[in-house]
Amino acid sequence: MVLLRDLGSALSPANAFNIIQGLKTLALRFNQHQKNASQVLEFLSSHPNVVSEIFPSEFSGSAKNKVRKYLKKGFDALVGIELSGGIEAGREFIDNLKMFYHVAHIGDARSLAIHPASITHS
Repeated sequence: MVLLRDLGSALSPANAFNIIQGLKTLALRFNQHQKNASQVLEFLSSHPNVVSEIFPSEFSGSAKNKVRKYLKKGFDALVGIELSGGIEAGREFIDNLKMFYHVAHIGDARSLAIHPASITHS
């Protein structure tokens, strides 16, 4: 019981196999996530109601220097935007998404959207 408590239970062979298979293709999948995020940013940044974008390619100053230093193989797959209209505009945006899941976390394999002003930062 001490080992189980300290180390946790062992994976089943099927779960271990699935994890290994997922790790083998992670780099390919993440490259596509990065491309998708850039395209989403490009689309949203041209919208008149988007006030600002939060994405490494948009950083300036010392943050941009850190991006150049640490993100040599591409940017993240997370895109943040700020809308004119405040919290209500953000809620309306989230409520009208069709291809993204509205969730209170971002740890998933699906395309997710979160509205921090009404969920995590309320």
